[in-house]
Amino acid sequence: MRMGLANKLLGVTLGALSMGFDAVRHVAWFVSYQVDRTTHEVEGSDES
Repeated sequence: MRMGLANKLLGVTLGALSMGFDAVRHVAWFVSYQVDRTTHEVEGSDES
């Protein structure tokens, strides 16, 4: 009985970790994309 609970807890923890890792990856991609776009806009506005 206790072993089943431990396994369920482990599964939930692993699932949350993998979901969190996925979210972090998406955020990192989005941030780098935004920074890239911002630097391009800044470079373009420097010319005028």
